[in-house]
Amino acid sequence: MAKKHRFMMLEDMMQEDRGSDILSSIGIYGTKHFVKKPEHCDECGSGKIEALEVLGASTRPLFWECRICDKLWLIYTKLYTEVRLNKMRGTYSNPNDWGPDIDKQFN
Repeated sequence: MAKKHRFMMLEDMMQEDRGSDILSSIGIYGTKHFVKKPEHCDECGSGKIEALEVLGASTRPLFWECRICDKLWLIYTKLYTEVRLNKMRGTYSNPNDWGPDIDKQFN
């Protein structure tokens, strides 16, 4: 069975009012990481958790994401994740350049 995950651009995840460093700007404040998918969200209790890949940052998902409340958890260590994300700062991709079937291929 294929693992289900979504893709997202780093710039689409960041919010300036959350914090100054890259992880807090996307809503990650702790250092705990979860190699295995959490069974349920500790915010809303949902079991709808999927892997989230940041386009260009890694060839694998970096986060677990609750599909109900959007809470994120680290899959790898904070340091590893920060290094991968910092390489992506300031990049941009125009979804109009991806072709007509991109949503069907990746989500």
